[in-house]
Amino acid sequence: MINDSGGAAGTDEYFSIMDITAGLTPFTVSAGARQDALFIDEDGRIGLGTDTPTSALHIVDDFPGIVFDAPDTGFGAQEWSFFAGPTGVGLSNLTRDAGFITIPTFLFDEDMRTYSFVIDEESRVGFGLQNPEESVHVRGNTGESTSFMLENIGVGGAGDGRWEFVMRKADGEFAINDADTPGGDFIFTGPSDQVNGSTAISIFNPTRGARWDMETRGSDGDFAIDDRRTTGAADFIFRSSITNDPDGAGLFINGKVVTTGSCSMGCDAVFDADYDLPSIEEHAAEMFEKKHLPTVGPTESGQIDITQKMLTMLNELEKAHIYIAELNEEKKALAARLEALEAKVGQ
Repeated sequence: MINDSGGAAGTDEYFSIMDITAGLTPFTVSAGARQDALFIDEDGRIGLGTDTPTSALHIVDDFPGIVFDAPDTGFGAQEWSFFAGPTGVGLSNLTRDAGFITIPTFLFDEDMRTYSFVIDEESRVGFGLQNPEESVHVRGNTGESTSFMLENIGVGGAGDGRWEFVMRKADGEFAINDADTPGGDFIFTGPSDQVNGSTAISIFNPTRGARWDMETRGSDGDFAIDDRRTTGAADFIFRSSITNDPDGAGLFINGKVVTTGSCSMGCDAVFDADYDLPSIEEHAAEMFEKKHLPTVGPTESGQIDITQKMLTMLNELEKAHIYIAELNEEKKALAARLEALEAKVGQ
């Protein structure tokens, strides 16, 4: 069906193919359509805007794109645009962004490197490489550190911030950093980064200039926690029984230990006037009957609450010193009595 300029005023000019039976017009070419608006070559390749298509569908335009428009069928209308723009290729949600194709949901920059984003047949995702070896595999640019960043925006206050995860080019260490402060907050080193094949995690506070290492030492297999600002022996050393060290397995601390705990029996309460202090005889009888110091309790195999043991031992030690003081007073009284008796005998 052809409607040319000889028709009624105001009518369109076009060429159409109409299904008269169904009353449908499946194909229309408007008058003034551009050169090669639709071209099909001898191999069935379709050109839109070109007469030399090089693929199954070849589009030539100042801002080429394809719009996917799904009307509302009970699930809400959706309109998406896949386009090629002056800076790359993108996918835009036209429904959400009020038809603005220039606000892409996904954008692939024209200068992005080869294999910037790959999903293989095992659904492994690769960034920067063709054959990812793990569920997510990231390879950085040649000669640069490899990193990715997590960022909160619009949260307000301390909630806004940026943290980066980076494998550093300078030393090969893996670091987790607050991106807005200098230095690495958490640093992980492997055997190739440490003397004697040690593996370590470092925690760094750039404000204080403090760095602590948590390290499995290659020299002896011990696990150590050490303040990097100091020299000498590690501050904390955890030793396994498999090292066959003559000192045995345990925790070795280069310094003092300060703990907090509940003094359920009443710290220093034995010196209070209302404390129910048993007599020496009562305490001895209970001790020998139970075969342990009454307040300390039995020492059994398994886990031991060191803080509680220490506090109960202190309670028993205070009682012992009270008993010693009482016995000393009795000793002095006996000595005075003996001196008086000796004086009478000597008369």
